[in-house]
Amino acid sequence: MLYDNWESVKQDFDDPGYYWGLPRIKQVIIDALVKPLEQLLG
Repeated sequence: MLYDNWESVKQDFDDPGYYWGLPRIKQVIIDALVKPLEQLLG
């Protein structure tokens, strides 16, 4: 999951800058934690 979204994280740091990169990392980490739970619960 993290590997799949790494390009978007890099792009957010490169294009808009540092300010937009941090929220994207937060979103990717949350998605990485929630996705397995969704699969587990059904």
